[in-house]
Amino acid sequence: DGGGGVDVKAVRHSAADATKFPGNPVSYYCWTATSAAPNPSHAWWSDFGTGYITYSSKWTALRPRCVRTTALVKVPASRFVVQTETVQDSWTNLEWQRAVVAGTKTWQGAINYCAGLTLAGKSDWRLPNVRELHGIVDKSESLGINPDVFAASPSNFFWSATSHAGVISHGWRVGFFAGGYVQLWEKSSVYYVRCVR
Repeated sequence: DGGGGVDVKAVRHSAADATKFPGNPVSYYCWTATSAAPNPSHAWWSDFGTGYITYSSKWTALRPRCVRTTALVKVPASRFVVQTETVQDSWTNLEWQRAVVAGTKTWQGAINYCAGLTLAGKSDWRLPNVRELHGIVDKSESLGINPDVFAASPSNFFWSATSHAGVISHGWRVGFFAGGYVQLWEKSSVYYVRCVR
């Protein structure tokens, strides 16, 4: 997720900051404590080597990485402020395109679409990076997103603006179904787009 030295953008070949997490193997799968919404016998895990986030059977043998809370964070009463065309995220101060335009685009097409978008009187929209996009995933929802906030969101992958440093022909996509996959895929593939500013 968005904390500490774990960077799902995988700007290096390893997705974990080696200065904060020294000695990680190239591929390092770690369990999370979060069950998969569509299948409670499965749980989410992250690959610290590539940045993949997916889920598997809880019987799979993966490594733990423990954490503790040092301070309580007060969650706002309402994280999202819903407008007709946009959604304001009070946690990140990002403003999101609420409705998804019909149709899919290549990675470059998604970048161009957001750069040319005028919505709610604003024209400084952009394609979100993978951290930002994954930040609106709601793992408690089978669709991977809050349907009351982001109405009629397709159950499919969405492009992020983040490329993989080692595989520049691939970009990171986030799956808004089954709780929010994060995967690399060819930039020539077509997926949905949700812009941010």
